[in-house]
Amino acid sequence: DECPENPKGMFGICIEKCSDSIEGMNCSAGFKCCSNGCGRICKRVGYTLTINTTVIIDLTWTDSLTNTDSSMFSQIQMAAQNMIKRSFNVEYSSMIAGVQLMKMSRYTVEDKFITLLDLLLYFTENEANEHLEPGRARLMSYKFTTDNTSSNVIDVHLGSNSENPFSICGGTKCSGICKQLRSDIQYCSCNSGYGGSGCTTFDCSTEMSALMETNNSLCQNGGQCMKTNPSSVNECHCQPGYTGLLCQVNLNACPPVLQRPKGLIGPCRSLCMDGDCKKEEMCCKVSCGGNACVEVGYLQKMAVKFTIDFPFTSDFNDTNHPMYQMLKAQLENWINSFITTKNILGYKSAKFVNAQPSTDEQVTRRKRQNIYTVVNLELQFTNVIPVESMLALRDIILTDSFNENGFSLTVSNLSYGLQGGCPTMACAPGSFCVTTFGGGLQCACPKSKSGQLCEVFDCEPGDTNLCQNGGTCSYSNTDMQKYCECPRGYFGKLCEEEIDVCAMGLCINGGKCFNLKGGNHYCDCPEGFSGTVCECC
Repeated sequence: DECPENPKGMFGICIEKCSDSIEGMNCSAGFKCCSNGCGRICKRVGYTLTINTTVIIDLTWTDSLTNTDSSMFSQIQMAAQNMIKRSFNVEYSSMIAGVQLMKMSRYTVEDKFITLLDLLLYFTENEANEHLEPGRARLMSYKFTTDNTSSNVIDVHLGSNSENPFSICGGTKCSGICKQLRSDIQYCSCNSGYGGSGCTTFDCSTEMSALMETNNSLCQNGGQCMKTNPSSVNECHCQPGYTGLLCQVNLNACPPVLQRPKGLIGPCRSLCMDGDCKKEEMCCKVSCGGNACVEVGYLQKMAVKFTIDFPFTSDFNDTNHPMYQMLKAQLENWINSFITTKNILGYKSAKFVNAQPSTDEQVTRRKRQNIYTVVNLELQFTNVIPVESMLALRDIILTDSFNENGFSLTVSNLSYGLQGGCPTMACAPGSFCVTTFGGGLQCACPKSKSGQLCEVFDCEPGDTNLCQNGGTCSYSNTDMQKYCECPRGYFGKLCEEEIDVCAMGLCINGGKCFNLKGGNHYCDCPEGFSGTVCECC
């Protein structure tokens, strides 16, 4: 309950905004009259740390919500405080000391403008991340109710805000939860089994949590914690039907917290009952209280679209026609056997979605045949999709051909990922939009990228594995960005490009230039000349 320390080198305005002895200038409950470095202001006390939190609600956005002095702002502040305390103060009755609504901003989803709340949560104790998850899940199922509105919660994210959507914490991207102590020091709080400055290193035998099992393993649902080889870290090897780093995801059951299905931004309603759903689907509860048919049995799935040199026929529009059944079976068998032989981590199966006539006139004209067929497939994975492996596989598919039982084809115009927003904008080049277990959308990033759209270069400072040709991952305090610091003679995001020193025309008098490693060069001088650049005669 003592006043928090003022950050070093920071001075507040020299005005007395409160007093413990003057009536009418006392601070409200939960606050104390404290020095701001020059004057005195009311500061919140009774907390150990704070966590920036974003909450997205389906309240239609209006510019008036930016007015922090409006009655609507005050009502949403009160609703947020009540709902968050109700969500988190269950297992631990006084976990939340206070909630402050910092601002509201516009958020776009499915071509609708809704509202994002930037909140600051004050916690009485430094609870383990696992203790915060039940409160976050409960908040997803509540409504934000004011005098005139009732809004459903779309998403809750602990550890970031709209000005820092990539969870940069103490100069490093945080894969856990970014927490800030009363001293204003930020640190990345790791989930069970994770370590490192950004919580990116996982080992299932690491004692990182008070929730440690007696067998010194974090693996759940019968998973075994073991090493694949002596030099690797311990990993959870899951029982059939389970996946995830901790084997915590039951692929044949409803997700514990389900994203609201597409088209359900308005009033919540039930879209199914038991027995209504297709094979490999279950009727599951969504966050607002309704039901929806949800496909189970996978962790992530990705769309694949390509053109085959096979004439399109209207029979492909009839799912019961033998031509449709033949095309479906041949393509699913081909893709399944092809990917399985490549040992792609976590690959489960391919599902034929539909076939359409090609609109690429250049292909049709070049081949001098009928309109070709565009195929839409869906690839399912029981683990996070290995982006680099799938990108390498794409190049192989484009150069390979399929021949079996008299059925042959070649592939062109192959693309990965859902088209359009993911959720609101296109994923950066080298990544693609995928569907996650529970119906959510996210950009699948390669190892060198992070962020909502995979637009942020990411590496672990000091790491030499990602950066090529002897480059080292570094962090810039100036623009808060990570980059590869390249040795002499190399450049590029990953130090993958070699400088062409000879392009500078260094050799003179007819000397022939040869590039050497490390940005060096050698001049092969004609007869009668010598020197580093053939300058001596």
